[in-house]
Amino acid sequence: MKKAVVAVTAIIVLAGLAVAAVPVVERRAADNIKAQIEADGTSSVGSVSVGLFDRSVTFDNFHVKGEGETAVRQWVLSGLAWPLGELLRGNTPFAGWQPGQPMHADHLELKDVRHVEPAGSTLSIVSLSVDGLDLARYDSAVAPTPRRSSVLGARIIRAISLRHMEMQGFGFTENSLGGFSLESLAVSDLGHGKFGALTLSGFQLNTASASAPVFRIDQTKITGLDLDRVLAALSAEAWRPGMPVGRIDIEDARVSGFSGEAMARYGISLDSITVTVKHDAPGVSHTQARIDGFVLAPPLSGAEGLQMRMTLAAMGLKDLRLGFDCSGSEDRNKGVLGIDRCALTGQDLGEIDLSANFQDADAAFWKAVDSGNVFGIYRSNVALGSARLVLADKSLLNRLFRAIATASGQTVEAARAAVAQQVRQYQPTGVLITDDMTSLLDTAARFVEKGGTLTVDLKPDPPFGMDRLPALGSAGGADLVSLLGVTATLAPPH
Repeated sequence: MKKAVVAVTAIIVLAGLAVAAVPVVERRAADNIKAQIEADGTSSVGSVSVGLFDRSVTFDNFHVKGEGETAVRQWVLSGLAWPLGELLRGNTPFAGWQPGQPMHADHLELKDVRHVEPAGSTLSIVSLSVDGLDLARYDSAVAPTPRRSSVLGARIIRAISLRHMEMQGFGFTENSLGGFSLESLAVSDLGHGKFGALTLSGFQLNTASASAPVFRIDQTKITGLDLDRVLAALSAEAWRPGMPVGRIDIEDARVSGFSGEAMARYGISLDSITVTVKHDAPGVSHTQARIDGFVLAPPLSGAEGLQMRMTLAAMGLKDLRLGFDCSGSEDRNKGVLGIDRCALTGQDLGEIDLSANFQDADAAFWKAVDSGNVFGIYRSNVALGSARLVLADKSLLNRLFRAIATASGQTVEAARAAVAQQVRQYQPTGVLITDDMTSLLDTAARFVEKGGTLTVDLKPDPPFGMDRLPALGSAGGADLVSLLGVTATLAPPH
């Protein structure tokens, strides 16, 4: 019994001594980390604190000087996936850590971050909080070119996975030209370029000379965002603006709250833009895109605004209200791609509808689509099966010709007749003027004269593929109507 009491007492004493020694060990580890950081002479830190139990390291007033200068008021890492023995010796994933090396932490927090490039561009962040951070190893060797920051940024995003991130007060300025800023950014379930959810608030484009933002978006919400193809392209040092960047995949996106000097200058307002993609099966998807609440109401100030307002007034309009709704589908298993219906609608003015069907979309076509290489489509077998364009006039033609008549000093009927005559006599270069072409132009001219609903159908037989494109530029002139199977019909006004 006495031996047991002695043993328990000894354990308690040793545990007490160990606990009492923890602050000493933590201070020693912190001193070692600070010394290692400042050893190369390019970095400095005001103070370092280490927490053994939560495997944490906190840096206060951290500075790095190299190709640019970085300052962080406070940097906290906790839940480090790092051996306790290494932490006790003062070695952490940060001490001696270099760009390109992996890092793992349950929680990361930055406050008051500022980075200045030698050329003068500045990046700042008020606060950043990350949970479940896992930064994989990546290639950090990038030549010192103007694209160095963007290349490294793309590689880092491809290498990162995290559960959740919150950022407040992000800003970027490029010398005296201006820049952009974000009030907040939230990301959930990021995995190597694929975002589960992304929310941006208060995005602004700014110029150094303007007191108000040039352009602003209040909120952007996106789910199922896949930027991997784009990031892969931007990660390459050989990539240059204008080169393909790859296709961006999303499940749902909504952008709302548009404003700014650029829109106010022309009197433009816009409620929202939405895009929804539904996947019915592997390789089968349907996409819906909408633009709601577009209004053009030119201001009374400024030459451009006055000119547009006078044009609208001549048409009997105070403003122009438009809506856009477009749906499409793709089935890679069957090799078909369709524009189900794209409609541009002007309130009480008219409507333009477009639909089309493409077939024989092979692997070369989908590769070109996914990579963003438009020229790759010309090496595929994709072919136009059919298309339809519907122009439904309500009052637009009459308003347009009223404005033309006012400007030219003629009657509305004379203005319509003059334009209709030009349509009938139109002879496009390189196109054979056949009886079918003449009939087509006559139908279009009657639409100009009387209004109604003009429907133009394309039904090429066989389907019009990439291999038939040279026929459009044949020396004798292409029979465009026959090649594309074009027909036109006109329905009278309602």
